[in-house]
Amino acid sequence: MAEATLDRSVLDRYRDLGDDGSPDIVREIVETYLEDLPTRTAAIIDAVASGNAKEFHREAHNLKGSSASIGAVALAAICNELETIGRREQTSPARPHLDALRNEVERVRESLTDLLSEISVA
Repeated sequence: MAEATLDRSVLDRYRDLGDDGSPDIVREIVETYLEDLPTRTAAIIDAVASGNAKEFHREAHNLKGSSASIGAVALAAICNELETIGRREQTSPARPHLDALRNEVERVRESLTDLLSEISVA
């Protein structure tokens, strides 16, 4: 069974940090993540294309961490695989994983956009 795209309980914990349970903190976290997502994804893809293993490793690590922190568990898992490849100072073994990365990034983007719509209605 495939991992869920978004573990909403992770974001619920942020909401619990707010004074009144306000979704504003969740909205801010999600919007920041969504603004950064295309840049981080492109940096991973570009680093693989250019053979820059150091940059690839760093970007995969960064996207893994930010994805885990918002509950994008499947994307974090893909980034963990990519980070492992980069840690070995390689990029070419990552090429077969890039389609999965792109697909999961799109799924996460859609899920988070839906979540923002729900927050706006609430």
